[in-house]
Amino acid sequence: MDLVKGVLDTAAAIRDGGYAKARVKGLSSGSESVYVLTHCWEIFNASSCKACLERASTLVVGCYRIQRDEHLRQDAS
Repeated sequence: MDLVKGVLDTAAAIRDGGYAKARVKGLSSGSESVYVLTHCWEIFNASSCKACLERASTLVVGCYRIQRDEHLRQDAS
C-alpha cells in the first residue's frame, strides 16, 4: 500500500489536460513497481481528484488481497 500511496502523491492529474501517469519503484527489493494512468475530469480540482484516486486504489488493493488469499487457500488444499 505504501507504493500505491507514493504513486498517488506523484500523480498530479489536473495538469496536462487532466491526464497523468506515474511509476514508483519498490523500496525494498527494487523489483516491484506500481503504475498509474489517470484522467480527471475538468469538474475536479486537484484535491478532489486525489481523493477519488485514493478511494479507487483502496478498492484495487482490497481486490488483490482477496484474490491472493483465495489463491493461498487453494494451494493449501
